[in-house]
This record gives sequence, structure tokens and C-alpha cells, in this order.
Amino acid sequence: MLGFKYAHVVLLFLITPSVTGYGGIVYIHRVRNSSIDISCESAKKEENPFAFSLKRRLLQSRQVMYLSKGFQPFINKSEDKDRITVHDELDNHRVNLTISNLQGQDTDVYHCEFHYDALPYDKNVPGKMEFFIYIEDFCR
Repeated sequence: MLGFKYAHVVLLFLITPSVTGYGGIVYIHRVRNSSIDISCESAKKEENPFAFSLKRRLLQSRQVMYLSKGFQPFINKSEDKDRITVHDELDNHRVNLTISNLQGQDTDVYHCEFHYDALPYDKNVPGKMEFFIYIEDFCR
């Protein structure tokens, strides 16, 4: 099972408080069925982004959601659609998200990307922080 492969990473963070920042990484500890608020801010402020992505990168490397300016967010997994609420402030270089009904499989490192028009290719700028989210799931 992939989760046990990274158990040492989870154990390292278990002794810290429920929200802790470590130079670009914020550790968030929650219990099953609770919720979290994530605030993503772009490091680039010179121009406005046209889109935003939330991604996972440790246990399940995948895109969680994509938000294009002026449109509803696209949430990749149907079971996540009712659990993720997006508060779009792309014009302020910020996106706030709430993930509710957290489960053990939500444990991962999450990171934000802001997408800017730049010729000849679009430019992807990471958010200022990454989020290591650990969900304590007593049912497993």
C-alpha cells in the first residue's frame, strides 16, 4: 500500500501543532469529517492570472481542480465536487478554498499554481506556500 511507504513522513509531522509553517510548507492536521481552509497567493503580482490550479504531489500526484477566470471551477473527481468550495479572487492574485468532509485519503502535499499569459507559452507560477495536509482517520 502506497500510504505505508510514506508513513515516516507522516510520523515526522505528528508531533507538531495542528497548523505550522516551515519555510514555504504549512502543516495542517485535521480529523476525519472535519474541514480546512486553504489560502493560495501568487508570488507574481505584476499582471493578473487567467487561471489557477490546485494539485497534489506526494501520495497521489494529480490535479485536484482548475479555475479559469469567469468560469465555474472544474473539479477533477466527481466525489470531490460537493466537498470543495472555491472563493475566487484571481484579480487579487489569491484563491481561497474550503475542503470539507475530509477523509484519510485526502492526506497529501497540496500546492497551488497560477497561470499567466506569456508569449510564446503560458507561464505557470507556484503559490507562495505548499500545504502538507494530514487527516487522522480512526476508521482505517
